Amino acid sequence: MSKHKALRLNLLARLAALKTQSNLADLQLRQQLLQKQQLAHLQLQSYQDEYFNKQSIDAATQAPISVSALKNNSRFMADLNYAVGAQQRQLATAEQVASDSRSAWSHSYAKERRWQELEYLARREQQLKQDKKHDQENLNIWSARHSCKSDDKL
Repeated sequence: MSKHKALRLNLLARLAALKTQSNLADLQLRQQLLQKQQLAHLQLQSYQDEYFNKQSIDAATQAPISVSALKNNSRFMADLNYAVGAQQRQLATAEQVASDSRSAWSHSYAKERRWQELEYLARREQQLKQDKKHDQENLNIWSARHSCKSDDKL
């Protein structure tokens, strides 16, 4: 029975290892997607900073600005602000998904380690029982030989 227990635990440990590998692949994918979102956010943020700086320089030169250019610039800045906000939301979602994926991997890794530990303990228990059985057999053989020698002396 103990041997079957160790075999079942081995199967469960291998299944847990496969689940851990799957979760690790998912985590790596989620981290790559998160990095892409971070780069996109940084790029939009740098565009926004660049245009804010350009506006302050244009305002400092006090050059005449046409109404249509002001409307276009205002519309462009509103669109850029909206894009930055949308990108921030996407980044927050990607961070949450990556965090969830990291948590799932961590959980499955811990579970895999527990199954491996249980398998190790079952195999150790099986080996100890077998060693005890062999020790008892050797003791019986020794006792039988010793009793035979005692009978010969009598």
